[in-house]
Amino acid sequence: MSGRAGRLGLHHEGFALLLPRNAVETAYAQKLVAPKNERLNSVLLKLSLRKTLLSLAASRISNSREAISDFFNNTLYWYQTLERNPTKLKQLHELCGKAVDWLIENALLLEEEGDLRVTQLGKATAFSGLLPETAVRFAKMLQGCVANLTRSSTA
Repeated sequence: MSGRAGRLGLHHEGFALLLPRNAVETAYAQKLVAPKNERLNSVLLKLSLRKTLLSLAASRISNSREAISDFFNNTLYWYQTLERNPTKLKQLHELCGKAVDWLIENALLLEEEGDLRVTQLGKATAFSGLLPETAVRFAKMLQGCVANLTRSSTA
């Protein structure tokens, strides 16, 4: 049972996550949604990978690169891709590494002795729903305006 996956009276449809851990659980999950729905397909990577990783770190689900790998290794996306195109999974780990590096370079995450910590900007970004790229551009724009804002507030 997934519970209510939308706001009653505001949304006509909602979304729920099913995270089968293996082919048996995947087959069972498929039965749960049949016959009304077609085959389950993961949309995990259709979202922004940087946003997903930042959300994982901000919610303390994954606080290291290894924990991020473990998270993805237990998703429907992983099992579906394992069946269809296993070489793509290696790319996922590489993409995750590059995304984490980008989040660190742009001051959304800090990495100390293998632990990932979310900065204030990272936390605000994760909980606001903004894409990390948008938040970074916005923060840089604000930094460029600091002198003008300071002058106008003291005048």
